[in-house]
Amino acid sequence: RSNSVRSVVAVQEFRSDQFLVMVTKNGFIKKTALDAFCKVRSSGLTALAMSSGDELRGVKLATSDEFVLVATRQGKAIVFKLDDKQVIPLGRTARGVRSLRLNKGDHVVGFALIPSAV
Repeated sequence: RSNSVRSVVAVQEFRSDQFLVMVTKNGFIKKTALDAFCKVRSSGLTALAMSSGDELRGVKLATSDEFVLVATRQGKAIVFKLDDKQVIPLGRTARGVRSLRLNKGDHVVGFALIPSAV
């Protein structure tokens, strides 16, 4: 399986208080410090390890004060805060952690960030 670019996020500076949040079709979520991506090698960087059959649903720039909502095709959803207690920061090559348990035949269709002020 070859690696390929699935998403691009524009940033002005690589701040240590910001994170990239990635969610996959099979329900995995990963939060990685933005500054982990500041030094790109000529061969590129691995941002997320995925199992065969999994797909990236998206990448968003976030802070630990925000909440994330993950939704599935069958209407299941979960909301949780992106603080270090609920979603720990992981290294670039990690797979992530399960955001929710999926029923047979279900998959994540998308996710959204919710500001803490809401």
